[in-house]
Amino acid sequence: METIVRDKIVSHMMENSLFCDELITIELWTELLDTGATLDVIYLDFKKAFDSVPHKRLLSKIDAYGIGDPIKEWIKCFLMNRKQRVTVNGIMSSWSEVLSGIPQGCV
Repeated sequence: METIVRDKIVSHMMENSLFCDELITIELWTELLDTGATLDVIYLDFKKAFDSVPHKRLLSKIDAYGIGDPIKEWIKCFLMNRKQRVTVNGIMSSWSEVLSGIPQGCV
């Protein structure tokens, strides 16, 4: 499902020329890899940037780029109403709402 949503967003962004040159390059690299081509690239790890994006701000950006329902609603349902807690030495914290980041292993 995540791949379908991603493809719809990429299609919308490409059709409306909303990607900067750097993102278009990354998309081209992704297409090459999807077809089995070999690609050597040196890049930085942006994981921390995604971990710090507040969900409400992300949804606001989605609105600003004109990405509407049902894609926007799927993303909202996927990210919102998540909770987490931490266990240290067998002692668990109380549950806390997750307000930013994406679940590990997401596309």
